[in-house]
Amino acid sequence: MPQDFSELIYLIEKTKDEDYLKAIALIEEGFKNFFTKEEHDVLNSYRDFILAKIKLNNLQTKTNLPTLDLINIIKSKKMDHLFFVCYNILKTREDVKDYASEFQFFFNYKNFDDSMFSPLIYDLLVEHQIDYDYKVEQKTINPKKLGSVLKNKDIAKLEEELKEEYGKDIAKFKIVNQLFSIYIFKNWSKILFNETKNDYITIKNVAEVLLGNKDKSSLTTDEEKEFYKMFL
Repeated sequence: MPQDFSELIYLIEKTKDEDYLKAIALIEEGFKNFFTKEEHDVLNSYRDFILAKIKLNNLQTKTNLPTLDLINIIKSKKMDHLFFVCYNILKTREDVKDYASEFQFFFNYKNFDDSMFSPLIYDLLVEHQIDYDYKVEQKTINPKKLGSVLKNKDIAKLEEELKEEYGKDIAKFKIVNQLFSIYIFKNWSKILFNETKNDYITIKNVAEVLLGNKDKSSLTTDEEKEFYKMFL
């Protein structure tokens, strides 16, 4: 990493038209090594420019960026198009298993926003059959041994029940499907160990309030109230 900011900008300029993600990697490192508002404004403008270029290519880009650098980019925890570009490239990298320990970072969350990355990262690790023990909320989770969250029979049944209940009305089902997705994101680690309870009742009760069929005072459990607030 250059010690001089102008040298970093020179490298970004030199790289940005050859390999978008290599330029992004330089920008992310720049955020860690240069700290003034003016410097960050410049780096953000380059990041936005490159992201716009990638969008013009329908989020498709080729890169020679090493796998570890791709992982470091998504560690910025900005769930934007750039995250998913890197995420999808990581799906194709056979050497992801060599960096298994790097992904513990995504399970060390302290708030709900950060925790939203965890199920996506877990799915990536399942896809690569990563045999590694991660610590998640005082649990030990091994992607290869536990498999996909969506393979849970109870969750598959829950999804089918919600489809039967609301599937005939597209507008209603869209809301219910969003609720279902948020529920999976929030409870993915509990689902792996079959620790969730009253899944269908919780989602249905919140759905009925959001659809205007019930008053929010009908939500009686802490789980329902918390879940309702998350959707607003």
